[in-house]
Amino acid sequence: MKKISTIEYNKIKNKEDLNAETFYFGNTNTEIFCMSTCDLRLPQEKNFVLFDSKEDALAEKYKPCKKCQLTKIGNSYTKQWREELKVYIDKYYYYDINLEDLSKQIGVSKFHLVRSFKSKFSISPINYLIKVRLVKANEILMSGDKSISEIAYEVGFKSYHHFLKSYKKRFNEIPTATRKIKDPKD
Repeated sequence: MKKISTIEYNKIKNKEDLNAETFYFGNTNTEIFCMSTCDLRLPQEKNFVLFDSKEDALAEKYKPCKKCQLTKIGNSYTKQWREELKVYIDKYYYYDINLEDLSKQIGVSKFHLVRSFKSKFSISPINYLIKVRLVKANEILMSGDKSISEIAYEVGFKSYHHFLKSYKKRFNEIPTATRKIKDPKD
């Protein structure tokens, strides 16, 4: 960690004469560090420090910036975490998934998780999970003879009534009406 001169700070601030190398800078007030490619506002000169590597910043107890999404050590927080979360939900929709566990696994706050996911996909993670469960339930409903309550529990709903309410909201009809459309002889 090193302080820099006013001339060096102004060059960085104005993005002048920056070689292709990535460097890391930190804010002594917040103890957060970023990559040189991060588009967040630079800290004031008096709070600006440079690091040779992200490991140096972590060794000084600085936390990685959530905007430039540096990899956190010990967590699965990567630059593609939103896409990875979406794939995880698509694959494991039937498990008991909640924001608390997801945020701990990824290494971000619940608020940041919801806000970032929603900004990327225009839907919150929980609403996306419900959507995936309902689409899968509709597929099972149209192709099988399982009872509606069995389908609800199979796709991950804990409550039959919550499933019915969500299904009607999504498809504008109750599951039994969908089944009758599939099999009109009833």
